This record gives sequence, C-alpha cells and structure tokens, in this order.
Amino acid sequence: MFFSELSPIFQELLQQPMAFSGGFFSGLLKLKLDEDPLASWLDQQKHSGIDYH
Repeated sequence: MFFSELSPIFQELLQQPMAFSGGFFSGLLKLKLDEDPLASWLDQQKHSGIDYH
C-alpha cells in the first residue's frame, strides 16, 4: 500500500529527472519561481523548446 502511494512520484522522477529534481530542491529551499536565478532559468528553458510540464 505504501509503495502504491509513492508510485506517481517515482514515475515522474524516472520520466523527467532534471525537472523533478529542480522542482524538489526549489521547494525544499523555498525558492520562488518568479525571482532570479530560477525565473531566468525557466524563461531560458521555455525559449529553448524543452517541455518540462
């Protein structure tokens, strides 16, 4: 039962490891998405055509 609850987290981690780890650590460090350097990195990712959902 415990594994089934964590299954979506592991699936996201395996499908998009960079996006998952970036979101995890930004939440852990309580970074705001609209402040630099995170905002400029997100803008750069949008314009490069990489889709991180």
